[in-house]
Amino acid sequence: MAKIQTDEHGMVISFPYHDGDLDGVLCEGTTVHLGLRSVGGERRVLSLRGVKRLAVNEFWEGNCVLDLWLWPLGRPCPVSGELARKFRDKWRLELASLPDELLGFTLSSSYGAEIVAVCEDADISDPGVTLSVVHAT
Repeated sequence: MAKIQTDEHGMVISFPYHDGDLDGVLCEGTTVHLGLRSVGGERRVLSLRGVKRLAVNEFWEGNCVLDLWLWPLGRPCPVSGELARKFRDKWRLELASLPDELLGFTLSSSYGAEIVAVCEDADISDPGVTLSVVHAT
């Protein structure tokens, strides 16, 4: 797993995802795994660890990812407060009231799901990793 790289505003830039698909969400305790597929078919799993808050809305068949944001909550919120409003609307939560070491995460879609989370850490898998469920026998 690799650390997720962002630009100076918090937009994720370290792997292809724009116009790709959000194939699934798997919650495992305080870890949330997002199954992503690029336009070229490259599959990866983005993992949010130490999740404190999570909202997944409008998950549809064929979710088309628009953008991903990840930033330290101790920094000013990117996109002139638009993302901070999402946190207030979801949880009546002011970002300034949270510990500086936490991260804000959002996934916006041009079609389908929106994900908003507060977590301790996040990483991205190498290409080829997929979500799967194993049933114990």
